[in-house]
Amino acid sequence: MKLCGKSRGEWFDLATRKKDGGTIYAFHVSDQTSGKWLLNVRVSSSGEKSVVFAATSQKTGIVHNQIKRKSIVFNACSCGEHFYHPLGISYLEGERLRSKRVEKLDDVPEEILETFEIKKHEDVSPKSSTQLKEKLVALVEKNDVKKMALLFILEKICPIFKAATRRVTT
Repeated sequence: MKLCGKSRGEWFDLATRKKDGGTIYAFHVSDQTSGKWLLNVRVSSSGEKSVVFAATSQKTGIVHNQIKRKSIVFNACSCGEHFYHPLGISYLEGERLRSKRVEKLDDVPEEILETFEIKKHEDVSPKSSTQLKEKLVALVEKNDVKKMALLFILEKICPIFKAATRRVTT
């Protein structure tokens, strides 16, 4: 994974239905199985949220197009030093891309366990959520955009293209 650009930008936040802005980081990612990807990490200037998504992919097809429509959101932890993201591990149901929230450490892919601190949602979130109660989240330092992009790869791309897991080039 290689940082290929950083710029200021604005975007429309679908969750808040408002214009937002901040810094956009672009990463090139490549592996032999799933191809080349351009991932964008949008870090809001408010410091409360970041979003990662696949802007483009070298390969086309049903699965690649569905991955490009996915994003992962990082919200500020109650401690203020980290972002957290509720894990949603991708899988295929026929040709449809789905994701499953995780409650047990045994269900978290090994690469995520080795790379990220994992906690329960209620231990890190400033807001309670009945949907996310008992669900596991990954923690990332607020300034570690490369790790945010890596979590997108390990959560959305690698479970689908299993052979890609250990061969992402840096």
